Amino acid sequence: MNRPPSPPLPAVGRPGNPAARFAPCRTAALLLGLSLAPGAFGQTAGEPPTTLLDRPAMADASTTSEPIGTPASSTFPTEHVLEAVSSALPAGLPLDPGAIFPEEEVTPFGPLPATWPHLRLSLGDAVAMSLVHQHDLEVKRLEVERQGEAVQLEQAAFDPTISTSWSMTDRLGKQITQLGTINDNVSNRTELDSAWTRTAPSGTRTSVSLGLTRARSARAPNLFDSRLGLDLTHPLRQGAGTRVNLVAVRQAELDVQVAREEVEGYILALLAQVEHAYWQLLLTRRELAIVRESARLARQQQDETSRRINLGSLPESELAAAAAEVALREEAVINAESAAETARISLLRLLNPDLDRFWETKVTLADLPEVPDFEIREVDAHLRHALEARPELRRVRLLLQRDELELVQTRNGLLPRLDFFVALGKTGYAQTFGETVQEFGMRAYDLQAGLRFELDPGRRAARARDRRARYARRQREEAIRNLQQLIQEEVLTSVLEVQRALQQVEATTQTVARQREKRRAEEIKFSVGKTTAFQVAQAQRDEAASQIAAMKARIGVLNALTDLFRADGSLAARRGVVVAGRPEGPAAPGTASGTPAP
Repeated sequence: MNRPPSPPLPAVGRPGNPAARFAPCRTAALLLGLSLAPGAFGQTAGEPPTTLLDRPAMADASTTSEPIGTPASSTFPTEHVLEAVSSALPAGLPLDPGAIFPEEEVTPFGPLPATWPHLRLSLGDAVAMSLVHQHDLEVKRLEVERQGEAVQLEQAAFDPTISTSWSMTDRLGKQITQLGTINDNVSNRTELDSAWTRTAPSGTRTSVSLGLTRARSARAPNLFDSRLGLDLTHPLRQGAGTRVNLVAVRQAELDVQVAREEVEGYILALLAQVEHAYWQLLLTRRELAIVRESARLARQQQDETSRRINLGSLPESELAAAAAEVALREEAVINAESAAETARISLLRLLNPDLDRFWETKVTLADLPEVPDFEIREVDAHLRHALEARPELRRVRLLLQRDELELVQTRNGLLPRLDFFVALGKTGYAQTFGETVQEFGMRAYDLQAGLRFELDPGRRAARARDRRARYARRQREEAIRNLQQLIQEEVLTSVLEVQRALQQVEATTQTVARQREKRRAEEIKFSVGKTTAFQVAQAQRDEAASQIAAMKARIGVLNALTDLFRADGSLAARRGVVVAGRPEGPAAPGTASGTPAP
């Protein structure tokens, strides 16, 4: 069963249309067996939801109908992107074009080989590629298929069975005659039996049988008989009714839903992880550009200090501080290069562009850390949505239903077994098999009816199973209450983090401006001999740290929003990814007509 169309997600005041960023999610959804809600990223509102229940085997990038990750050689408006980056950064923050469009990626081990493939990725490309190539997601999807086969296994218990048996008996014995002599007695018997048997969900067992027998001995001719029988057994106490007999089927169906919720929970975590990894790579590259620029300024300051020492305007002791600052900046460059390479490998591991050697791929990031004009309108709306939509909570609620079914079965096990049975047969006798059928009208029949009662006086095992099921249900109820509190705590802390991150953007922007003024003032004072090289270096270092903090604050807002949407369970829907077959969930908090939320 496919998920019905979902209502449009809320507009939260973010400028522009983010549909293009997540349009590749539609391709990934088709390959994964997901569906896209109308109006969600990359799909028009009038278009019906795209759904594919049966996903093929894990697809390579070459099997997708749309390219995921545009080659680096394609035309790209570099000047417009650099202009957008400059406008997004705080005033006076220097911009290194190589941080956004690097000519080559330099690692602590040297430049990356030119023969490696090159991907230019938007955030939507990264999300789509991870949905297609993630091995762990494929494992969980196959678990849904495996649990679906368990339903068929349980339903097979009510399928009819046909059985046939053939036997032949030959006996040589002795018998005493009326004259008192003992003679040989030779007899043989051949039997052929066929039966059709079925157990209904109500517990009634029905069997229709046909038996053919030939008996002969040395003292009597052949005797053939054919018997047509009907046997019915119906439980009156233990095992009676569809409710208890269908427990295993219902539990198997719940297991399928549990597996689907595990898939959705994994998708929520994967989406958040990919988005964090994407922005982390951008952040580390921006940090690398800043520390390289800082190292360049430190070397420039060292050269200026040396020049002024040679002119005699500064003492030689000033050169030690400048040289030490250059060494510190070089250390920072090494650490930044390592962090950028680690972030690249982490992102590629999530994307798996090459299933054999995923790390041998260059990456250029196309999206920029735009801070949305986001406002949390109602915290309670996020809390309510989380309690209804979080896959972990839906999963434990399904497990509680499974425990309830187990309790139905154990309660039934406390009842005594009382079965009503009836067996009716009609037999024809003749000297040939053909004549036995014609002789069914003769008064040769058998009829048996009665009750079968069975009771374990102590019922120790049945009582223990019932108590165990009750404890399991109580455990599950307490686990649900605990999980609800944990989810509420996660949502509340995520809301606080979003608010803190938004405020931090403004604060870091002001800090960058103040640190820039401080650095300029120190340079002016150094030029007239009123300060030392160490103080200039300290001002330069503080300015670089403030620039890094400003970029971290901007990316921190995006990460905080991602964590909030993951915490309230709306991240997948906001990104246009819906697990096929999942029941319709609640609308995302703050729903309003307009553009989807960031």
